[in-house]
Amino acid sequence: MRAEVVMPQGGTFRRIMAPRLHLYTVSPRRSRLALAHSVSDLRMRHDRRGLTVLSLLIILIVVVLLIVILFRARSPVEETASLPEAPYPTAPEVEESAMLSSIIAPDSSVQVADSDTVAVRLTNSAEAPLVGITVRFEVTAGNGTVSPETVRTDSTGIAAAVWTYGAVAGPTSLRALADVPNSRVEPLLFTVEALEEDDR
Repeated sequence: MRAEVVMPQGGTFRRIMAPRLHLYTVSPRRSRLALAHSVSDLRMRHDRRGLTVLSLLIILIVVVLLIVILFRARSPVEETASLPEAPYPTAPEVEESAMLSSIIAPDSSVQVADSDTVAVRLTNSAEAPLVGITVRFEVTAGNGTVSPETVRTDSTGIAAAVWTYGAVAGPTSLRALADVPNSRVEPLLFTVEALEEDDR
């Protein structure tokens, strides 16, 4: 569209040509489409923001769970390390010195194949009986036997066994040993002469 304007100037008219104006009209359909596109774009932006926030929340939850799992996995070790060590079981206290003494002993001369009871008493340095200590009896000479070979001392510190002499005449010996923890006990030795019945 072009417009002409005539203005008086010095008694004369001058024609001024106005620029052409272009007018555009928008149909209602296009307006609705543009509005729909704008709404869709806003929704997409909103959805993207929602997804971004949701993703951040999921990552945060995963990190927190990992921290909790690592802490729980580490806690028992730290608790175990912080607990005082349990003392190791120790052997019952015993006297530093102990002694075997003869209570029942056979005569110096015995008959072959005969038997006698021998008994020993185990005491500490204060002559108090040592209870529940193992005493071993061993035949060291001759061909006799002893039963039982190991005996525990009773409430009075006494251990006894039966010594059966061999069938061959001659010297025979029996030794008694005590297994006292943390203490060395001198063995006790019994020696007899086994004789034939006619030699006694």
